Amino acid sequence: MSWARRYFTFLQKHSLAFHGLLIVLTIIAAICTSRLSLKTNFSELLPEKLPSVQNIKLASQRVGGTGVLLIGIKSPNFAANKKFTEDLAVKLKTLEGTKLRYFEYRFDEVKTYLSKFALHYLNNEQLLKLRDGLKTEIEAKKDNAISGFLGLNDENETATKEENKSATQEWLKDVDPNFQKFMGYREAYLSTDDGQTMVMTLRPFSSSLSVNDSKKLIETIKGFIAELKPETYNPKLHVGFGGNIQSAVEEFQTVKSDIFDTAVLLIALILGVLFLFFWSIRIVALLTLHIIIPVIWTFALTWLHIGYLNTQTAFLGSLVVGTGINYGVIFVSRYLERRRLGEAVFEAIVYSIEHTAVATLIASSTTAVAFVSLLIADNKGFSQFGFIGSIGVILCWLAAYSLFPLWLFNLEKGFPSKLKTNPLARYFQSAIYRFGNALTRHAYWAAAFFVISSIAGYHGFNMLKADPLEYNFDNLRNRASKTSGTAAYEKDIRRVFATSSSPAVVMLDTEEAAAELCPTVRNIAAGLPAEQNVIHTCTSLWDLVPKASPDPATKKQLMTEVRELLGNRLLKFGDNADSIAELRAKMSFTPPTKADIPEQLTRRFKEKDGRVGLITFVYPQNNKSINNGKNLLNYTSSLTDIHLAKSQLKVSAAGDFFILADLLRGIRSDGPFVAGIAFAGVFLIAIFLCGGLKNGTFMAICLIVSTWWMICVQGFFGIKYNFFNFIALPLTFGIGVDYPINVFIRSVQEKHRNYGRILASSGAAVFLCSLTTIISYATLLGATSQALASFAKLAIIGEFSCLFAALFLVPTALKLFGKFPDIDEAEEAARLSKVLSHDTHPSKTNSPN
Repeated sequence: MSWARRYFTFLQKHSLAFHGLLIVLTIIAAICTSRLSLKTNFSELLPEKLPSVQNIKLASQRVGGTGVLLIGIKSPNFAANKKFTEDLAVKLKTLEGTKLRYFEYRFDEVKTYLSKFALHYLNNEQLLKLRDGLKTEIEAKKDNAISGFLGLNDENETATKEENKSATQEWLKDVDPNFQKFMGYREAYLSTDDGQTMVMTLRPFSSSLSVNDSKKLIETIKGFIAELKPETYNPKLHVGFGGNIQSAVEEFQTVKSDIFDTAVLLIALILGVLFLFFWSIRIVALLTLHIIIPVIWTFALTWLHIGYLNTQTAFLGSLVVGTGINYGVIFVSRYLERRRLGEAVFEAIVYSIEHTAVATLIASSTTAVAFVSLLIADNKGFSQFGFIGSIGVILCWLAAYSLFPLWLFNLEKGFPSKLKTNPLARYFQSAIYRFGNALTRHAYWAAAFFVISSIAGYHGFNMLKADPLEYNFDNLRNRASKTSGTAAYEKDIRRVFATSSSPAVVMLDTEEAAAELCPTVRNIAAGLPAEQNVIHTCTSLWDLVPKASPDPATKKQLMTEVRELLGNRLLKFGDNADSIAELRAKMSFTPPTKADIPEQLTRRFKEKDGRVGLITFVYPQNNKSINNGKNLLNYTSSLTDIHLAKSQLKVSAAGDFFILADLLRGIRSDGPFVAGIAFAGVFLIAIFLCGGLKNGTFMAICLIVSTWWMICVQGFFGIKYNFFNFIALPLTFGIGVDYPINVFIRSVQEKHRNYGRILASSGAAVFLCSLTTIISYATLLGATSQALASFAKLAIIGEFSCLFAALFLVPTALKLFGKFPDIDEAEEAARLSKVLSHDTHPSKTNSPN
């Protein structure tokens, strides 16, 4: 008695106990699965030990996080915008101290402060330049010169005014990059020059990475907005959201929506394809039901071991279904083939187990090893993906060779079926049969094609090798955000700001260290080549206190001269006469102290425990986007391990930027190693399970060729690796053996007699397996997340490469090595006709029981 007969007989005898245990475990697993949460924050993809993760958690503990929520109010009417903003501010005030650290939308105090103490921030050289500029203006009788040097000028200003503006505002950039904006805001509101766009900046206690808290905050604010009825202020008044908090929520909602949409589409497409191929509702139902249980168990184990899903593992349900169903497809294809040859149900099941279990076990093992290789990566997204994927494919294989045959036998025993073949499937198998025989007859031509295409692919390989990583993060954001969501809206509202609203944050423990940081950062920036320097400026509370002049007498004299020039009547005939008079009246010759600095400027530096001045902010340059990965790496590298000489400290900045940078560095460092381990593991499994070094090496060659084609095609299409789609590479290693091994073992079992027949049976089943997996990937192409879509593209290329290797390379190589003899076409055509006969009446189950 064969092992397959003994095994299936054992399953039958203990069927009742087996199903009882199955029901209990599945109910428990379903409960565990329902408790899985989804975490879309990128910090969940990195190990806890990394400084970027620790620093961002420290920022959350000390200041409530690095998150910012922007509210944009837009309409053509400045008065309407102002009224709505003021009314919304009243409602937001109720959230301060609980959900909000603070919010800001106008800077009256700052403007008054600068009017009084602005000249104290200028050194003697700058004051001299200002004095001479005023003289030039007076001499030229330019009435509105003051608007030039304080940034209050209109758009149509003369070249002289622009020159004065540039010269006299340089000091503002050294103190705080937003100072020059403070002086130019219309009526001190945080707005564009025309007043058609206003912005409110909210600093919550929750980090930008706390999605649940952020969602609640945004919903609360949306409730406030709905109560105010924006359309009553102006029919065109529109309110939108921006900032990294809104982006995090948008990404979370996008992932959840994509999970549901892709799952529904996946199920519909796979069920449709399976029905067209097998033309049997019961077969499709059994295939569906038998795959659901291992998927539930997989996610139950995920909950026990990990506790949540992340942005990379959230879609593994679809991938496990698309890959795991392959083993049931291979089994049932062989079963139906035997049934159409007249075998009883029991015998057909035993035969199918015996002749497909080894091939599918090797296939599942190589796929599992490819997943397992990801466990060694520091990137938790990779390692968790590896854990879930490897568990999933093994459980799916076990279900295919335990649940499926049992259910199939019991169903056929109680309700015998009449097997039918879809005419389309019959035509397809007949065509593929003829194609297979034609391929072996022209094996040398096929071999020449393989060689030429592989050589031609070298160009694509070179293209990828020259620039393998995706550095443009705009290509990874969700599509809706770029066209109509947060990213699109922020392009407009960010015009209000002089710098990024999400600077890097450095947290110190002493005032001495805080005072030393910004000068150190400026020295770092000055020492970098221009192309590597992404630092714009550094701001601390200590920079807001004017530095003592080395020559106070000269400084006072220059300030006096400036004040006198501001009183010249020639400057009072312009539109800014009132501003000039106000500036002159408020100007103080006494330098400001720390106590004079308005709370609107100091609250940024205040911590949750009340300490002030131990935080500094470092802003990136506006003309060097952090969405460019190369700029990101330069920026974060400059702000990592900053050495403070006097304080004898090493400190690093915190922020979402640093999380993304570490993810990018992880691809560069972990990627080649993980890929190498995956390839080596798959190769060893192939040798161990394929029956020796010769067969294993043959499978490894198939793997190398399919991987080579994948990389070449990837290079031609310009698909680069990112921290999301890199997973497709080790997965391709797994299926690079998966598909060829099923065809190869079937050929060995048939004694290499006829590749047309092998292709029409096992080859067609492999094609169907690949098709279901391609469908699982293809459903992700429509995902809003471009990162997910990039993974789908790369995985589909890998699927086609591996399928090509299985259906073309395997027979070509076997023919060249003399495995396939000449065939009797008439005899084989008659056999194929019998296998593909439309109707086969049910035979007895022939159970030994």
